[in-house]
Amino acid sequence: MVKNHLDPYFGKFLLKNITIRVVQEYINQKVKEPLSARTVNKTVTTLHTMFSYAIRQEFMADNPVRYAVRPQAGQTGVRLPQPEEIKRFLNAASPDYFAFFATAVLTGASRASLSPCAGKTSTSIGALFASNAPSTNSTVNPILRPGAGSAR
Repeated sequence: MVKNHLDPYFGKFLLKNITIRVVQEYINQKVKEPLSARTVNKTVTTLHTMFSYAIRQEFMADNPVRYAVRPQAGQTGVRLPQPEEIKRFLNAASPDYFAFFATAVLTGASRASLSPCAGKTSTSIGALFASNAPSTNSTVNPILRPGAGSAR
């Protein structure tokens, strides 16, 4: 968390120069990335904890994270694939992995939840879908519906 998210952004600042505005700009930037609100909030919570420690050590007087506006659940920078993109992807999938990919795409499985199942295979679909929640888009499910045309 610190290495991948916080240090690249905040590592260039002196502690005294990290203001509410700097923290809010970090949050705004992270929300635009393909990260869930939950992930962004985890990084902000870690940052808050770090500043709380700095206050206890008397390095600073107040915690700038305390006043930042955090993203709400459902806010995300993730772009879900369109039905046509899913069709193209499934048509290109190896027959050995077709059922796996179709299930993953149509249930909204996350890349992290697929990693133990597919090993390196899940990395090839990471950019295609990144949602942690099942899709509520009814236009996606007809892809494999009988009579809707074969996805293979």
